[in-house]
Amino acid sequence: MTRTRVSRTRQLRPLPEKLPETTRTLLEELRALKDRSGYDLRALEGKTYASRSSWGRWLSGETWIPCEAVETMAELCGGDKQRLRGLWHRADDNRRTPPATQPADGGVPPAEKEPEGATPEHTAPEGATRDRTAPEGTARTALEGAALDDTASVRPDAAASRRPGVPRRRMLHIGTTLGCSVAAGAIGLAAGLSHRPEPAQRPHPAPTYAQWITRPQILGRALTWNPRSDQRVPYDQSKNHGGFRTDGSGYASMALGLPAPGPNSTDLAWGGYTRQIPPSKLRPGDLIINATGLASTRQVAIFEKWANTAHTAYWVYQQRRAYGTDHLVLRYDMSENSPYHAYRPLNIHEQPAVPPS
Repeated sequence: MTRTRVSRTRQLRPLPEKLPETTRTLLEELRALKDRSGYDLRALEGKTYASRSSWGRWLSGETWIPCEAVETMAELCGGDKQRLRGLWHRADDNRRTPPATQPADGGVPPAEKEPEGATPEHTAPEGATRDRTAPEGTARTALEGAALDDTASVRPDAAASRRPGVPRRRMLHIGTTLGCSVAAGAIGLAAGLSHRPEPAQRPHPAPTYAQWITRPQILGRALTWNPRSDQRVPYDQSKNHGGFRTDGSGYASMALGLPAPGPNSTDLAWGGYTRQIPPSKLRPGDLIINATGLASTRQVAIFEKWANTAHTAYWVYQQRRAYGTDHLVLRYDMSENSPYHAYRPLNIHEQPAVPPS
């Protein structure tokens, strides 16, 4: 008698209890998407580059799921690709944050020490001082309240709690002092709120992991890679120059003063470093990014100025494939259906215009 072998689909394991909440949210949405689509792990293996066991480990939280796998699953199963990509970036940022700095409620972690390396206009010496004036009208962030020198770091507020061995009378004194401070702070806050712009008018706060930088400083830093000269930096996705990758996103990250080796083009566009703007709003130091497709097709360019009055051509600094650091004119369309879009870095310090004398 011949036995018939029945193929059974491997069932996903329950998610670990200690999984970070942001990762749990991402994986629960992916698992629900898989179930609604009717695909099992075997089907995912047959339609993607990954094996059945890899999908099983990713969706069970045993190993970290790559962003490419999330995007692929969204395309296969009819999910919201942009939303899932956003969930992935949020979970990835959270898992990279040291546990000691992660808040218990899953909110934004306190700011870490600001990276060094901001430079004066058109120069790039290491250790140069940066502009210490915070942008006018900037919404309150974790950067406020810290000393604005290059060695300052922001520490999270400590909740008042009674510790063993502290006398009750001392605790009463501390409580009275804190009560007076809170009352005084409330008065100041009430006065300050009347001068704050409306939420829709407040600019986006800069990422806590990026330094403030001005537009002239961005263009000045771009010049340090000697564009369109014999000293230009050759293009190579696998090599570094001054700690930064020598591709388009690495070059832009260096110019913006982001931590080395720099986020990739997808993260620059959707990882909290920039916000999309209409092409008509482009100013020197903004970015033009194609964040879609493969690593061989994505591009990042630093906008300098328009090359014609019709605003169909523009001068940029770019780490160009097969050449290196370049200063050239591009004509990529930036309409809604184009993969190219304009982005404004969130850490730009908009200097007020100088009134005529």
